Amino acid sequence: MTERFRNIISVFVTVKQDNKILLHQRKNTGWMDGYYDMPSGHLEPEETLAAAAARELKEETDLEVALSELRLFHVRQEYSPPGKPYIYFFFEATNWSGQPKIVEANKNHNMAFFELDKLPKMPGYIATALESLESRDVGMSNFFSGQ
Repeated sequence: MTERFRNIISVFVTVKQDNKILLHQRKNTGWMDGYYDMPSGHLEPEETLAAAAARELKEETDLEVALSELRLFHVRQEYSPPGKPYIYFFFEATNWSGQPKIVEANKNHNMAFFELDKLPKMPGYIATALESLESRDVGMSNFFSGQ
């Protein structure tokens, strides 16, 4: 029997305030260090996508969001590098509570709200996903390297 295809699942959360979004600068992660990113992380066993998004938001920013206040706005399928297939789910926290702060100082620094038309240096997949933020439909994108 052939083994079933498996993906690594990641969730990202956009916290929007007026016309600005919350981003933090990555450091010491070995992936895109120095670039700005959304609060994000991997899905854990027996966890829903929304629960993972809410958990990652709390773990990285100390903000809390009810699962019902998370709106899926983009899905991305990525094979980069080949052999590491990812599916990214991007959520907008439409209503959240707390004051954002850097919780994982060993991985993130310089957290701030940035205007949507003046975003800092970020991975291309984040910029692509943000193009779907204002749409009522869920955007989709993909990237396949080395094929």
